[in-house]
Amino acid sequence: MKLEVRDAFANYQLNNSELVRLARAPERFEEFCKTETRDEYTPAQLDQALDSLGLMAEKARLEGLQEPWGERDCGVYRRLGALSEGAAGAPGNPPPSLARAGLALFDRLDTDKDGRLGASELEEAMTSDQFHGREAAALVMLHCEQPLLKGAVRDGFGISRADLEHLRDHGIEGDDGRLDVGLGGREAVAASLPARLPLMEESFDPSTVRQAKSGTCASLATLLGQTPEQVRAMFADNGDGTVTVTLGDGSRQVMKDVTEAERIYQASAGQGERWPALLELAIGQRLKQLGSDHKFDDRSPRSYIALGQPYEHTFRMVAGSPCRRIQLTERSPQRAREELREALTEGTVVAGSRVGVKNGVVGNHAYRVTGYDAERDTVSLRNPWRKTEWGQDGKDDGCFEMPFLQFYASYSTVAVARHESLLSRGMFLAGQAVNRMIGQVGTWLWG
Repeated sequence: MKLEVRDAFANYQLNNSELVRLARAPERFEEFCKTETRDEYTPAQLDQALDSLGLMAEKARLEGLQEPWGERDCGVYRRLGALSEGAAGAPGNPPPSLARAGLALFDRLDTDKDGRLGASELEEAMTSDQFHGREAAALVMLHCEQPLLKGAVRDGFGISRADLEHLRDHGIEGDDGRLDVGLGGREAVAASLPARLPLMEESFDPSTVRQAKSGTCASLATLLGQTPEQVRAMFADNGDGTVTVTLGDGSRQVMKDVTEAERIYQASAGQGERWPALLELAIGQRLKQLGSDHKFDDRSPRSYIALGQPYEHTFRMVAGSPCRRIQLTERSPQRAREELREALTEGTVVAGSRVGVKNGVVGNHAYRVTGYDAERDTVSLRNPWRKTEWGQDGKDDGCFEMPFLQFYASYSTVAVARHESLLSRGMFLAGQAVNRMIGQVGTWLWG
């Protein structure tokens, strides 16, 4: 098989229909790579094309390979395991317009009246109880999409009226209607939010957690290894509108209860429970104390969780333990299989997917590994989104299993909780104390 055919197939430059046509007319390879055409074909025709182009022989070669696979190997094997191509959905009602919603809110959000919505103004609004329903949904979208919106006309910092007017009248390159679809989705969330229960009456069941906008997949995937009793023990309602969240590293974070906009933006559980949102923000506040990187200029806890968290932080803060990493890219399939099986006997296991996967696994995303079936050679996983899966099992709930070699081709890292000695625990706590002291000194010096 020619390498260029293999690589084009792995990179989705050739769809199934084009593969069938390429098998009949190999001289048209370049044409098929540059265009996007879809003709009808039968499963038998696709199987014949895969065989004649050498792709089935490539699959057999990889399955017998005893050395670490390269990125190209993983790409072609992932694609061979996800050959179905869904049909386009039927058109529905047009989504609401983010541009119009943003312009309607503009004067209330522009508190300093400079004609621009800065990161601090949007963050202040997120923590305000003044915005409800559709207004809260629009506020969330403005906050989430600051980098795109403020560059619509490139007239300075922040989101200006001109930026929103340009979006309304001309659209923004690279948007393709995504902003309005996102607004419609968040309006639906806002409409379904249940009334608040007293916090300690919530279930604290991590199995019902659903990740939202924040980059907390590693934290929530780690959380899926905890029991409701362990999670509940992290929270204390102070009775004054604040909550104390005790993280696994021993730090205590006092948080204001979340607003409606924050309930839309952050993770939830069960029927709109808000303890996951408070946990996410507590982790963000802790990352700020530790001097981690942040995304938005407001330097709020939300900014510090927007970029994701290293496994070393998430295991400490959520599970109260350090972790070790297994780099699948450095191991043969058999060695990776053995180490995964061993890791699952030790405790919580989280897998990080490779960048750029398109086989139902979300690229650069963390999943909880819930099991390995040696007899069937399959891995069971859980997506903290509570949706989007590899393969199709009839229900899109984020829980799925996949053959081990598809797992190996789709994930690059496995993180597993490890036990630590009293000495290493003491050294960790001492280091945390030094970090806190440095942060306090910086606050005193620079505000």
